[in-house]
Amino acid sequence: MTLAKREFVALADRLRALRPDPYVEGSDPEADGAMSQWLATVRVLADYFQAESPRFDRLRWLAYVGGDESSR
Repeated sequence: MTLAKREFVALADRLRALRPDPYVEGSDPEADGAMSQWLATVRVLADYFQAESPRFDRLRWLAYVGGDESSR
């Protein structure tokens, strides 16, 4: 199954929304492992997308998921 660009962007948008927020009072995403799990999930998906689609730009997608608006 090959995904279209809009589907890669939609998935990235949802992952961005799920990113643990270190600025929420009383939370510590690093201490509870939330950030590590989120990063692992994002990397595994990027690996899969790269293996499935030769046109997939892994670094650009990771930058966008991480918050870089210019990489969209």
